[in-house]
Amino acid sequence: LHWAISGKDQIEAVKKLHSMLKDDGKLILFWAYPPEPSEDIRNAAADALGVSKPFYFGSDSQEGHEKSITERVHKPLTDGGCFEVSKTLHTETITHPSPKDYISFLKTLSPNIIKGKEEAKKYFDTIEQVLVDKCGQSVPMKAFSSANIISKLPSQTG
Repeated sequence: LHWAISGKDQIEAVKKLHSMLKDDGKLILFWAYPPEPSEDIRNAAADALGVSKPFYFGSDSQEGHEKSITERVHKPLTDGGCFEVSKTLHTETITHPSPKDYISFLKTLSPNIIKGKEEAKKYFDTIEQVLVDKCGQSVPMKAFSSANIISKLPSQTG
């Protein structure tokens, strides 16, 4: 199942999940979010790029991602009273071995894939220079993920 859906498709996905799980059955959905450097580094990148703050190299803050999951996953599943959803979050400090390594990762993110060639070069060159200036040869950052445990509630028969 992929939850980057809305409206009628989301209703169909909930129905499919309902038919897949037996009463008291469980499914765990995992999300991993793009790792982000510190606010200080993100602010320096925003200044160098001439964009507004807060700035994120991925698509949003941890809080923004969590809000999106609540709206796109938890709410549709719990609105019908058939499922219960619990969530655990995991945050870890990681280090990319070099600014170039982190830039290679950033190039794989959807918002960056669609940039034009010249726009992408300027964007990544600017970010790389900020990372070198601020971090040197390794880039510390926070990575976070969540596990969402979906439990099908027992059928209510009258």
